[in-house]
Amino acid sequence: MIDGEAKINARIRHPNVVQFLGVAKEPGRIYIVSELVDGCNMEDAIFDEERKREMGIGHVDKLFVAKQCVQAVAAYLHTLVPPVIHKDIKPANVSIRKNCFTTKLCDLGISKVKSLTAANTACAGNPGGTPAYIAPECLLAGKKATAATDIRSLAITLIEFFIEEDAWSVDDEVDAVLAIQRRMKNEEIPHIPSATQCSDQIRKTITMCVHYNPGVRPCAVDFMKAF
Repeated sequence: MIDGEAKINARIRHPNVVQFLGVAKEPGRIYIVSELVDGCNMEDAIFDEERKREMGIGHVDKLFVAKQCVQAVAAYLHTLVPPVIHKDIKPANVSIRKNCFTTKLCDLGISKVKSLTAANTACAGNPGGTPAYIAPECLLAGKKATAATDIRSLAITLIEFFIEEDAWSVDDEVDAVLAIQRRMKNEEIPHIPSATQCSDQIRKTITMCVHYNPGVRPCAVDFMKAF
């Protein structure tokens, strides 16, 4: 598994993806060495009040951060030959450098190179990723991850970044996963940012990105056009 991850990460070179440096092994332990991003992850920038104050990410800065996230996924990973599907895009896997707000996608540990081998190793009912950000076709039907599922996960991530709250409002639920599954079965959409939180074009694009039909979700180029 580690060797497979190393091979995937070794071919990735982009300013908005945390740089993989190498693997160190010793008996009983394996270390993955990567670039250090001096700042915090997006989840803390959204939900941790102290880190939010420390980072001081303003409205214009949010647009800059969001654009970098889209560049990493839609304009790079998905355009590689063959494409790399991240499979676990969420705020905790986005690192933001303090002061300059350079943003980098990280934790490609469960990524899959979109190839025949990768497709054959995808297990139904075990889509990988984190439930709140997984696309409905994966969470409910156990289908394999695709570029379209990454796009939806990215959209949910950016929704939470813009609105600074849980996209599904399930914090008070006894079983948050079941609550999300119920909402997906009813084809409910998560909260969409308001007109004061981002532009109409971004709002429109994000709304399309969370569509329940994967074929309706924008491709990489169209997602980039929103920025």
